[in-house]
Amino acid sequence: MFSFIETAPDGKPIKAALIGCGDRGTGAASQFLEAGPNVSIVALADIFPDRMDACRKILTDKFNNKIEDNKCFLGFDAYRKVMSIPEIEVVLLCTPTHFRPEHFTAAVEAGKHVFMEKPCAVDPVGIRTVIAASKMATSKGLTLHG
Repeated sequence: MFSFIETAPDGKPIKAALIGCGDRGTGAASQFLEAGPNVSIVALADIFPDRMDACRKILTDKFNNKIEDNKCFLGFDAYRKVMSIPEIEVVLLCTPTHFRPEHFTAAVEAGKHVFMEKPCAVDPVGIRTVIAASKMATSKGLTLHG
């Protein structure tokens, strides 16, 4: 009989960023924080300030995971600012689907591991972009989970 543990074993700290702070993004961030000890969300990116504020409040109140003001980015280019933070190892891509190929490619180019919501793209060009970025991720030893 299999016995599954509820959380990952203790290990080195893992710092992540959430891109897309809506309901699903906040849920993914919560699930990430519940996955084990020594995990934290250190940066947020969204285009809507109210979504970011609500997400930030939930992460602080429920998980005592505080995110510094200087690591909260707004705008369509906010994801690029997240990718430039060196201590971030994992990005959670939870934006609407049509943004994912571009965000995924940027994450791989920045050397980040990725959790990406499904579907990963909405058209053939997006799918080909994701496939190409996946090949690059494999060559860099990066992991993708979705």
